[in-house]
Amino acid sequence: MRSYAGVARQHSKTYDVATGAYVCLEVRDNGTGMDEPTRARVFDPFFTTKFTGCGLGLASVYGIVRSRNGFIDVHSLPGAGTTFRVLLLASAKKKPTDLVPPPQGRIHGSATILVVDDEEMVRKLACMTLRQLGYDVLEACKR
Repeated sequence: MRSYAGVARQHSKTYDVATGAYVCLEVRDNGTGMDEPTRARVFDPFFTTKFTGCGLGLASVYGIVRSRNGFIDVHSLPGAGTTFRVLLLASAKKKPTDLVPPPQGRIHGSATILVVDDEEMVRKLACMTLRQLGYDVLEACKR
């Protein structure tokens, strides 16, 4: 298990970061990367570098992570891609999988889910997957 104590200390100057074990979700790409002025604004609402984007995706993720006392570590260089690390304080509680046995067979949903995404491919994939799991799906797209 990798320690993120150094990353947490680095962010503690900016955020109220607790000490302890963290769970990390890392997303990395090999795209064009970002320069420092872009990286500094990446979580600003309505900031986007895309022609068709609305700039709310990363701002929403940031708000959710901060509301759980976590933080996001971003590393990016022009021409070298970008890495986002979402760090959330690990819970000392037992995992739900330790408390309840996993369901047998295939999961089958019984709810209606609204899927909203400005990326058509992502939206279509999410809808297809949810329908295969038995959910009723409403798809919202820009017209």
